[in-house]
Amino acid sequence: MLEGNAPSVALIDDLRTRTGLPESAFRTLRLHAVVDPDHQAALDTLFDELPIDDGHETLIAVSAAHTGASFAFCLAELQPWTRTLRKSA
Repeated sequence: MLEGNAPSVALIDDLRTRTGLPESAFRTLRLHAVVDPDHQAALDTLFDELPIDDGHETLIAVSAAHTGASFAFCLAELQPWTRTLRKSA
């Protein structure tokens, strides 16, 4: 669910601008967007080639629903980020 949907570089740049977070906070997203922009197509091809039966489809659907619910829970728990200035020692 999440692996196949890497954000674009433009979206990452927009998120960085709007949030004010440092570039390091977007390192993994940026790497995924640059290195593997067609990941969803590769996943689709893999799934099309697997011998999946009805039982497998049920397990995949349950896993996807759990992943989506868990991701939504994580997002709901996010707190606003505020910049703190470090005092020089």
